[in-house]
Amino acid sequence: MSAWVAVPTDLVAGVLTTLPTDIQSSAAESGPRVVDVRDRTTRSLEAVCIAEQGDALGWCSAYLIGVADTLTAFGDGGHKGGICKAHYALEQLSEIFLTWTRAHEALLRLDMLAGASLAFREKWPCSRGSQLLRQHGYRYVQLYAPSMSPGYSSRNSGPAITQVC
Repeated sequence: MSAWVAVPTDLVAGVLTTLPTDIQSSAAESGPRVVDVRDRTTRSLEAVCIAEQGDALGWCSAYLIGVADTLTAFGDGGHKGGICKAHYALEQLSEIFLTWTRAHEALLRLDMLAGASLAFREKWPCSRGSQLLRQHGYRYVQLYAPSMSPGYSSRNSGPAITQVC
């Protein structure tokens, strides 16, 4: 059976596109299934991943590999917002994401990029990003910027800003 997954593509001038994906038929299904992801929520991404059932050639897997590869690059660069020591195969990412969504149902209203990022950061956290930078000859310098909030006084040194040098 073939199902249709509706996905927004910014590359096609914001036009809503439908992509075919093969899924197994169940007794409850009758006809193609459309999953609309225009709201860009984690819940919508979850629905696409469920509909595609781990198909490595599907839209879900393509989206998740983009997120994982980007976060890996950040982690490898020493940014604590990335993922570290991540060893994954394309086929694993949708199950990792779906496992996370089942455990965090209260977060399904988040943007789908935020949800996928949180899922992967929970699986492969970076706890020592600054140590990696120091190994390559970088150091952190504390800078101070004046506060832009109302009630600022010259006695307030403002929030610290960390800059990598």
